[in-house]
Amino acid sequence: GQTVAVISFNAGEAGYFNEELQLLMQETSRQVSLAWEAGQAARDRDSEHALRRQMENRYQRIFDSSPVAKQLHSAEDGRLLAINRAHERVFGYNLAELSTDDGWFRLAYPEPELREKMRSIWLADLQRSRETGTIAQSPEMTLRARDGSARIVRGAMTVTGDVAIVSWTDQI
Repeated sequence: GQTVAVISFNAGEAGYFNEELQLLMQETSRQVSLAWEAGQAARDRDSEHALRRQMENRYQRIFDSSPVAKQLHSAEDGRLLAINRAHERVFGYNLAELSTDDGWFRLAYPEPELREKMRSIWLADLQRSRETGTIAQSPEMTLRARDGSARIVRGAMTVTGDVAIVSWTDQI
Protein backbone atom coordinates (compact mmCIF):
# COMPACT_ATOMS: atom_id res chain seq x y z
CA GLY A 1 0.00 0.00 0.00
CA GLN A 2 0.87 3.64 -0.10
CA THR A 3 1.14 5.88 2.96
CA VAL A 4 -1.64 8.46 2.81
CA ALA A 5 -1.48 9.97 6.29
CA VAL A 6 0.77 10.09 9.33
CA ILE A 7 -0.21 11.17 12.81
CA SER A 8 2.72 12.34 14.86
CA PHE A 9 2.89 13.12 18.57
CA ASN A 10 6.04 14.99 19.64
CA ALA A 11 7.08 15.75 23.20
CA GLY A 12 9.62 18.25 24.33
CA GLU A 13 10.65 16.30 27.40
CA ALA A 14 11.07 12.72 28.56
CA GLY A 15 8.10 11.23 30.37
CA TYR A 16 5.68 13.75 28.85
CA PHE A 17 3.33 11.03 27.67
CA ASN A 18 1.90 9.87 30.97
CA GLU A 19 -0.69 7.12 31.26
CA GLU A 20 -3.58 9.53 30.61
CA LEU A 21 -2.03 10.90 27.40
CA GLN A 22 -1.14 7.40 26.26
CA LEU A 23 -4.79 6.36 26.70
CA LEU A 24 -5.86 9.48 24.79
CA MET A 25 -3.48 8.62 21.93
CA GLN A 26 -4.75 5.02 21.86
CA GLU A 27 -8.34 6.26 21.72
CA THR A 28 -7.41 8.75 18.96
CA SER A 29 -5.75 5.93 17.01
CA ARG A 30 -8.82 3.75 17.46
CA GLN A 31 -11.12 6.56 16.23
CA VAL A 32 -8.91 7.21 13.17
CA SER A 33 -8.90 3.48 12.43
CA LEU A 34 -12.71 3.31 12.68
CA ALA A 35 -13.07 6.32 10.40
CA TRP A 36 -10.70 4.74 7.88
CA GLU A 37 -12.58 1.43 7.97
CA ALA A 38 -15.94 3.22 7.55
CA GLY A 39 -14.56 5.12 4.57
CA GLN A 40 -13.24 1.90 3.04
CA ALA A 41 -16.61 0.19 3.59
CA ALA A 42 -18.36 3.09 1.81
CA ARG A 43 -15.89 2.85 -1.10
CA ASP A 44 -16.47 -0.91 -1.28
CA ARG A 45 -20.26 -0.37 -1.28
CA ASP A 46 -19.96 2.22 -4.05
CA SER A 47 -17.82 -0.19 -6.04
CA GLU A 48 -20.35 -2.99 -5.56
CA HIS A 49 -23.20 -0.71 -6.68
CA ALA A 50 -21.23 0.32 -9.77
CA LEU A 51 -20.52 -3.33 -10.59
CA ARG A 52 -24.21 -4.21 -10.11
CA ARG A 53 -25.24 -1.37 -12.47
CA GLN A 54 -22.69 -2.61 -15.02
CA MET A 55 -24.08 -6.15 -14.81
CA GLU A 56 -27.69 -4.93 -15.08
CA ASN A 57 -26.79 -2.82 -18.14
CA ARG A 58 -24.93 -5.76 -19.66
CA TYR A 59 -27.89 -8.08 -19.09
CA GLN A 60 -30.26 -5.51 -20.62
CA ARG A 61 -28.06 -5.22 -23.73
CA ILE A 62 -27.86 -9.02 -24.07
CA PHE A 63 -31.63 -9.39 -23.60
CA ASP A 64 -32.44 -6.64 -26.12
CA SER A 65 -29.89 -7.90 -28.66
CA SER A 66 -30.93 -11.55 -28.56
CA PRO A 67 -32.05 -12.78 -31.98
CA VAL A 68 -34.75 -14.87 -30.22
CA ALA A 69 -38.05 -13.19 -29.31
CA LYS A 70 -38.29 -13.05 -25.52
CA GLN A 71 -40.82 -12.02 -22.88
CA LEU A 72 -40.36 -11.62 -19.13
CA HIS A 73 -43.56 -12.14 -17.13
CA SER A 74 -44.19 -11.64 -13.45
CA ALA A 75 -45.12 -15.11 -12.24
CA GLU A 76 -46.78 -13.44 -9.25
CA ASP A 77 -49.22 -10.94 -10.76
CA GLY A 78 -49.29 -11.54 -14.52
CA ARG A 79 -47.58 -8.29 -15.56
CA LEU A 80 -45.53 -8.46 -18.71
CA LEU A 81 -42.25 -6.99 -17.46
CA ALA A 82 -40.24 -6.79 -20.68
CA ILE A 83 -40.01 -7.83 -24.30
CA ASN A 84 -36.93 -7.56 -26.48
CA ARG A 85 -36.41 -6.08 -29.94
CA ALA A 86 -36.70 -9.49 -31.63
CA HIS A 87 -40.14 -9.88 -30.03
CA GLU A 88 -41.23 -6.50 -31.38
CA ARG A 89 -39.85 -7.43 -34.81
CA VAL A 90 -41.56 -10.86 -34.93
CA PHE A 91 -44.94 -9.90 -33.45
CA GLY A 92 -45.08 -6.13 -33.95
CA TYR A 93 -46.44 -5.37 -30.47
CA ASN A 94 -44.70 -3.05 -28.04
CA LEU A 95 -44.67 -3.53 -24.28
CA ALA A 96 -47.31 -0.86 -23.64
CA GLU A 97 -49.79 -2.68 -25.89
CA LEU A 98 -49.30 -5.95 -24.03
CA SER A 99 -48.66 -4.93 -20.39
CA THR A 100 -50.21 -8.10 -18.84
CA ASP A 101 -50.65 -11.78 -19.60
CA ASP A 102 -54.29 -10.96 -20.41
CA GLY A 103 -53.19 -8.32 -22.93
CA TRP A 104 -50.82 -10.78 -24.60
CA PHE A 105 -53.42 -13.55 -24.77
CA ARG A 106 -56.11 -11.16 -26.10
CA LEU A 107 -53.85 -9.98 -28.95
CA ALA A 108 -51.99 -13.20 -29.77
CA TYR A 109 -55.10 -15.40 -29.63
CA PRO A 110 -58.04 -13.29 -30.86
CA GLU A 111 -60.46 -16.26 -30.92
CA PRO A 112 -61.97 -16.60 -27.39
CA GLU A 113 -62.05 -20.42 -27.29
CA LEU A 114 -58.42 -20.78 -28.36
CA ARG A 115 -57.39 -17.96 -26.02
CA GLU A 116 -58.93 -19.73 -22.99
CA LYS A 117 -57.39 -23.06 -23.99
CA MET A 118 -53.94 -21.48 -24.35
CA ARG A 119 -54.33 -19.57 -21.08
CA SER A 120 -55.10 -22.86 -19.27
CA ILE A 121 -52.03 -24.49 -20.80
CA TRP A 122 -49.91 -21.45 -19.85
CA LEU A 123 -51.09 -21.51 -16.22
CA ALA A 124 -50.44 -25.26 -15.91
CA ASP A 125 -46.99 -24.95 -17.48
CA LEU A 126 -46.21 -21.94 -15.29
CA GLN A 127 -47.15 -23.85 -12.13
CA ARG A 128 -45.22 -26.96 -13.18
CA SER A 129 -42.12 -24.94 -14.05
CA ARG A 130 -42.28 -23.08 -10.71
CA GLU A 131 -42.59 -26.33 -8.77
CA THR A 132 -40.06 -28.45 -10.65
CA GLY A 133 -37.71 -25.97 -12.35
CA THR A 134 -38.33 -27.65 -15.69
CA ILE A 135 -38.55 -25.92 -19.05
CA ALA A 136 -42.01 -26.04 -20.63
CA GLN A 137 -41.99 -26.53 -24.41
CA SER A 138 -44.95 -25.68 -26.59
CA PRO A 139 -45.91 -27.49 -29.75
CA GLU A 140 -45.86 -25.52 -32.98
CA MET A 141 -48.63 -22.93 -32.75
CA THR A 142 -50.00 -19.93 -34.56
CA LEU A 143 -50.01 -16.50 -32.92
CA ARG A 144 -51.55 -13.34 -34.32
CA ALA A 145 -49.09 -10.50 -35.02
CA ARG A 146 -50.00 -6.83 -34.74
CA ASP A 147 -50.39 -6.52 -38.53
CA GLY A 148 -52.96 -9.36 -38.47
CA SER A 149 -50.63 -11.92 -39.99
CA ALA A 150 -50.16 -15.37 -38.50
CA ARG A 151 -46.82 -16.29 -36.94
CA ILE A 152 -46.05 -19.97 -36.63
CA VAL A 153 -43.85 -20.36 -33.56
CA ARG A 154 -42.66 -22.68 -30.84
CA GLY A 155 -42.32 -21.45 -27.28
CA ALA A 156 -40.17 -22.38 -24.33
CA MET A 157 -40.70 -21.11 -20.79
CA THR A 158 -38.89 -21.41 -17.50
CA VAL A 159 -39.34 -19.68 -14.16
CA THR A 160 -36.57 -18.22 -12.08
CA GLY A 161 -37.58 -16.60 -8.82
CA ASP A 162 -40.82 -14.77 -9.60
CA VAL A 163 -40.07 -14.22 -13.29
CA ALA A 164 -41.22 -16.43 -16.16
CA ILE A 165 -38.86 -16.25 -19.13
CA VAL A 166 -40.51 -17.06 -22.46
CA SER A 167 -38.65 -17.53 -25.75
CA TRP A 168 -40.40 -17.77 -29.10
CA THR A 169 -38.77 -19.23 -32.19
CA ASP A 170 -40.36 -18.18 -35.45
CA GLN A 171 -40.90 -21.23 -37.65
CA ILE A 172 -41.29 -19.30 -40.91
